[in-house]
Amino acid sequence: MISFLPELSVWLALSENQPAIGEQVLTVSKAWGVYDPWLNDPRLEFHPEPRGLDVGFLKRRRGLRSDATLVTFDKALFDLARNEGHAAVVPA
Repeated sequence: MISFLPELSVWLALSENQPAIGEQVLTVSKAWGVYDPWLNDPRLEFHPEPRGLDVGFLKRRRGLRSDATLVTFDKALFDLARNEGHAAVVPA
């Protein structure tokens, strides 16, 4: 099974920001059109972030390794993840 770590709250806010997203910029309506089908996809599971998760990431950010793939519409975040050696994708 492939694990993904989507940062959904961020990409909805950035969907109209061409400098951040690049050529795959979406309107807010189109971004929701991408997100909504995920909610009904039986292959996907959504879990809330555990309380205090940010503190743990801050403490371990340089040594953190995972087999999860970052799913992002944020070109800068995508580039950063790839440059740090992490798997990342920009949905089509």
